[in-house]
Amino acid sequence: TSGPVDVTGTVTITCTSIPLLSVVKVCSGIGAGSGGTDGSGRLMTGTAGSLRYQLYQDAARSIAWGSLDNPVLGTVPAIIISNLLNGAGSATRTLYARLFGGQGTT
Repeated sequence: TSGPVDVTGTVTITCTSIPLLSVVKVCSGIGAGSGGTDGSGRLMTGTAGSLRYQLYQDAARSIAWGSLDNPVLGTVPAIIISNLLNGAGSATRTLYARLFGGQGTT
């Protein structure tokens, strides 16, 4: 299509056997992918060329989900896992993605 395509997914992080901690902070950076970045998004490369997309932290798709080793991709969100007094816990976070429009031939 000529317009963007938006999808969502979830990321779940689980901690087990962590004694004496009540909170764990996880910074889950996501790298650029197979094609790197062009400064405005990530690139997925294949035999037909490169496909431009971006991953986001919010439903408005205004805050990119970044990478610790590549600040051009955006910031890395902190995911807090709390209530670990029993030694285990998990947290789930929604991941928002956008495939940029105008790439029908790719």
